[in-house]
Order: sequence, then C-alpha cells, then structure tokens
Amino acid sequence: MAIFSILVLKTGQVTDIKICPEVVNSNKNFRQKVLLTLTNEVKFGETVSYGDLAKLSGSPKAAQAVGSAVSNNPISFVIPCHRVIKSDGSLGNYSKGTKNGIKEWLIDFEKHCRKKTEETE
Repeated sequence: MAIFSILVLKTGQVTDIKICPEVVNSNKNFRQKVLLTLTNEVKFGETVSYGDLAKLSGSPKAAQAVGSAVSNNPISFVIPCHRVIKSDGSLGNYSKGTKNGIKEWLIDFEKHCRKKTEETE
C-alpha cells in the first residue's frame, strides 16, 4: 500500500487498482473471493465492515471467516485490507495487530485524498 500511497501523493490523483483473480491465486476459493471483492468493490477512501464484506462476497454469515481471509492477505500493498473495519465503526486489527497505527493512517490518508479530489472536480 505504501507504493500506491506514494503514487497518489506524486500524481495527486485518486484511483482504484483492479486486480485479476490470478494475482491472488489460491486454492482457498472463499479467501480469494473475499480479497477480490474487497479490491474491486470497496473504493479508495471507503471502509467496509467484516460483516458487510461477507455479504458482498456472497456469504452473509461469514464475518469471522472474512477476518481470517483478510488477515492472510498475500499482497497487502495491492489488496486494501486496511479498509475493513468492525461493525461498530472501530478499526479492528491490522497486520495481526502489530500495525494498527498504520491502518488508521492509511484510512485517514485515503479519506483526505478522496475529499481533496472531490473538491477539485
């Protein structure tokens, strides 16, 4: 995600990265579906709860499994797992709880960039 953030800072443009299924090539179909749904449906500057991501992924009762899927993200600089938060609006953990400050910064940074982009349009 740091590489993407640098691109936003350098260009001033907010954009979403789309990935193809082969990028998260995994034998675990549910995890792959969750990661693709997150990447393709939750836009830059937005957040989604674990439960809502479970619904978007077609498994409305699988919020806990979504947590497991995003915590095993193989390419965190592309798949924006920091955008997944708890249903009460609190951030939850990031990188197995070791980088929660980074999660908060990334969410705030994206919201700020998105707001600036919308103001200039």
